[in-house]
Amino acid sequence: MSAALDTGDRALAVAPDDEGVTLFVAAVLAVMDRDRDRAYNLLKKVAKSMPEVDPFYVMTRGLLALRAGQYEEAVTLLRQGLQELPPDPLALEALGDAYAALGRKDDAISAWRKGYGATSSRHARRRSLARKFRRARR
Repeated sequence: MSAALDTGDRALAVAPDDEGVTLFVAAVLAVMDRDRDRAYNLLKKVAKSMPEVDPFYVMTRGLLALRAGQYEEAVTLLRQGLQELPPDPLALEALGDAYAALGRKDDAISAWRKGYGATSSRHARRRSLARKFRRARR
């Protein structure tokens, strides 16, 4: 992920007004749970021209809401983004985490199970999802 952030930052230095690159860097920061203020500022920069229904934009906002402890907002945004995209293990894991934080254990398990099913057997996210699923079932 650090390499992705470095690449995004280099691209932003060359094209600071490129919305796709700006959104990419915000998403990488959200996934890495690094520099939330910068991620929010980058999202605000593209918010004026980015359609509210763009699933990548919506899911990035959802990840940032989760990281900020805004669990209801995270659930709303992640579910909205997931409606438009194929099942994404990271987004489903984040959705499960938001549900778990809200005490919605069954919803959390369901989201984690879907995320697990959307990963290949070698996918690193699969182990994380399996651990969460086992812990929640206790």
